[in-house]
Amino acid sequence: MQSETEIVVFDGATPHVDDREIETLLQKVYVGEGFTDPEIAKTAFVAATVRGRGRVFAVRDSESAELIGMVILAAPSSRMWRVDDEREAEVHLLAVSQDHRESGVGRALIEAVVRAARAERYVRLVLWTQPTMHAAQRLYERCGFVRCTQRDWARNGRPFWVYELVL
Repeated sequence: MQSETEIVVFDGATPHVDDREIETLLQKVYVGEGFTDPEIAKTAFVAATVRGRGRVFAVRDSESAELIGMVILAAPSSRMWRVDDEREAEVHLLAVSQDHRESGVGRALIEAVVRAARAERYVRLVLWTQPTMHAAQRLYERCGFVRCTQRDWARNGRPFWVYELVL
């Protein structure tokens, strides 16, 4: 990641990132790369729904100002929250544009979420990923997350692997 690239934190009340940018990035990463069914994405990736998941962290390219990465810190109050322990927060929808992978953008986003979760006094961060998301799994493991197989789950026949980070 270039040193001048900054992580911009925003929420639904302060939209530093346009709704269309969120939808476009998620479509490119999740639908375009085969991780999400296009029919599911029609509702799951609507910006209002995405923002409703929690606090959104984003990265823009320092030269073009294009949205190149985002992730969500979902609190227990999120309607998309899946874990059982209110002392835990979840990481949702990490997305980094293909042109900016391996540049540190994903790591910077995860580190920002970890700092925020610690500041909010959560005891653990939980996330889920698909078995085919190898690059994401390597990133999570490099950031200290460990597989928690007893929490794995599936939806519509699609398996999801759970990772945790004790804060």
